[in-house]
Amino acid sequence: MMNEYLVTMLRSITVIPILMLVTLFMGKRSIGELPVLDFVIVITIGSVAGADLADPSIEHGPTIFAIFVLGLLQIIITYGKIRSRKFSNLITNVPTVIIQNGVVIGENMKTIRFTVNDLFPMLRAKGIFNIDEVAFAILEPTGEMSILKKQQYQPIEKGTVIEEEESLPVLLIVDGKLQQENLYRCNLEKVQILARLKEMGFERVDEVFVATYEKGKISVSPKKTRIKEQKLKY
Repeated sequence: MMNEYLVTMLRSITVIPILMLVTLFMGKRSIGELPVLDFVIVITIGSVAGADLADPSIEHGPTIFAIFVLGLLQIIITYGKIRSRKFSNLITNVPTVIIQNGVVIGENMKTIRFTVNDLFPMLRAKGIFNIDEVAFAILEPTGEMSILKKQQYQPIEKGTVIEEEESLPVLLIVDGKLQQENLYRCNLEKVQILARLKEMGFERVDEVFVATYEKGKISVSPKKTRIKEQKLKY
């Protein structure tokens, strides 16, 4: 009996640092912001580690190996999502517009199996008690809801010019690739985008990480920047 307790203690000492190491390699995200696939992998890793600690008869080596394999799998999948937007959309929930200009989009709610009973508590949590105040409500892949209020319901600051209608920025370029469907939605041609990019100092589309279009304006984030990550020290 004493041997079992000793084995459990020693396994705890080895498993916890390994879990911390694997979690750090998996990237900086809180549990509440994990996409579905990442969440499943995290739960699986926890289950594997828990079984190893609870049952001393389970061999310790395969457990450690399984934890590393699951962590590596998550890293590979994340890399695939970064490299391919189609692959990312295939395995990840995409943002869904729930409300547009004060109108609830029932078809979108049915698609993601989201009910009115789910919607209104989330709106109230954001301080919205009348859907007519909402320009856009978007359900994010993490399950969080992002809300853009109509201009007339936003806090008015001195010098603010009130515009008639809100719109969402449209992705024109993602990771150096033109989004043809979005170009069509915005009535834009590839030639126009290339010309505008050239004016901004970009010779090729693949030099751009993200480009968005809103109200006639194109905003661009280059792939290579001179801005370095600043590490906070406490």
